[in-house]
Amino acid sequence: MPGVYPERARADPALVTMRTLAREGITFSYLDRGVGEPFVFQHGLGGDATQPDALYDHRRRLVCLECRAHGGTVPLGDPETLTFATFAADVLALMDHLGIECALVGGVSMGAGVAARIAADHPERVAGLVLVRPAWLDAPHPDGLRIMETVAELIQRDGIQGGLAALEHDPSYQAIATRAPSAAASLRRQFGRRLARERATVLQRMPADFPLSKGPQWTDITTPTLVIATHGDPIHPFTIAETIAARIPTATLHEVPSIEIDPYAYTRDIADSLATFADKTQNSHG
Repeated sequence: MPGVYPERARADPALVTMRTLAREGITFSYLDRGVGEPFVFQHGLGGDATQPDALYDHRRRLVCLECRAHGGTVPLGDPETLTFATFAADVLALMDHLGIECALVGGVSMGAGVAARIAADHPERVAGLVLVRPAWLDAPHPDGLRIMETVAELIQRDGIQGGLAALEHDPSYQAIATRAPSAAASLRRQFGRRLARERATVLQRMPADFPLSKGPQWTDITTPTLVIATHGDPIHPFTIAETIAARIPTATLHEVPSIEIDPYAYTRDIADSLATFADKTQNSHG
């Protein structure tokens, strides 16, 4: 999820050339690099394009839209539009802009929810679906994301420095820091991201929403799907990935090593599993 993305720090922003797309009064920043079949791979809550960029092996074309209130996308726009449905529509608009009719589509945490919404609403646009560390199921305010809502409240109430100091004394944060230091570091980074105070609202609104529910459902997805998860992640519980994989008829669940135990193995395993799934998906559509 959200932004609990230790892998984000391993990508070098200086090596990433971003482009822009104007839509609904907002200038969206997006990554489009590499050649071959496109993989539309979305970042998580509080993250940006460097996160999926760090997890992919670049054997194919990689596309990532920096969602509203994230990365280089400005301005914030109407806070009411900070929803999975809107984020999915924005990604589809980018695909249209780039002339991508159908692609491998995926995401990390929040990005996984956005990708799932696209697959449920527009299956003709998705050749294969990749859900990395999903954090939402079918209800608002998942337990694992409550800490993100706390982060938002602290930023809005106490500002950047005061909020960060208050976070260090929060019992929920302390429990995460003890169990998953990488996740705790990612939470702290929320206080230093661009326009952190203005964008704190997205850290509240997205946990209050959820990707699939009364309309499209997880069971409606028929696209070949890979669900990737790890044990020991307090923000992205393995049980959510298990439930999603069980509900999607075409899904396979793949467990990767914990980033807390072996960061290299974690990143390598995700990249390898993405490449294998992409090859399999391309061959089945070839």
